[in-house]
Amino acid sequence: KAIAGLNSLLDKKRLSMYFCIEGKHRDHIMQNIYRDGYDGQNIWIDFRDISLADQFPATVSTAGDRTIPPGTHYHSSIDYQNGRDFFRLQYTHEGMGRIVYRNPDGTRDIYDLGVEKCVFIPRIQNFEYFNPDDCCWNFIYINFRGEFAERVFTELLTKGPVHTFRKDSDCVAEFQNLLHLGLHRNLDSCDLKKITCGILTELQKACRQKDSSSEDDFQREAADWIQKHYREATVQGMAEHFGLTEKYF
Repeated sequence: KAIAGLNSLLDKKRLSMYFCIEGKHRDHIMQNIYRDGYDGQNIWIDFRDISLADQFPATVSTAGDRTIPPGTHYHSSIDYQNGRDFFRLQYTHEGMGRIVYRNPDGTRDIYDLGVEKCVFIPRIQNFEYFNPDDCCWNFIYINFRGEFAERVFTELLTKGPVHTFRKDSDCVAEFQNLLHLGLHRNLDSCDLKKITCGILTELQKACRQKDSSSEDDFQREAADWIQKHYREATVQGMAEHFGLTEKYF
């Protein structure tokens, strides 16, 4: 019933009526753009002036494109532990990074974030980033808020925190569209909600299409990996390679 309601809400006409009621004043464009860090190419777009007042059904607070130098310990768990009220998506364009989840029971889950890997980080999660010594790590990140964001992240995270999206996929096109429009200051709160819901809908659709694919294909892929790495294969290694949890395997 909830999914049916959301699909109805995301219908183009209903979006137009809900977000941009004809005749009402549209918010002024208020996003702030910052450049810093590695070679001055790190971009951070702050939408909070237009997004925090009304977060229903979903919106984006900040987004950006970052390049992390080789060997950098980027963020520690202290930076992002409890109290953050956003859901974070991070998509690797080039290079590779690593994220370490620190669980309440003292265990750790480690995931390698290579090219085309997308990690989904819930609101309450202690973690650290690491970057290998021999390469840079370039990624897009988007911080979501709102009920619809929570629903989609919850669904995605049941399959594990790391998913793969091709660079030419609709999901990645939506990420890039958000950054493009944000950099050109072409977004108000109405537009931002539309784009946010478009991104989340594409993510949800991609997740469900992945579910409907043949389990046999995945089993063959896993079997091939074991055959190639049988001397050193471990459950942890498989989990890191396929972006799933050790419990899954």
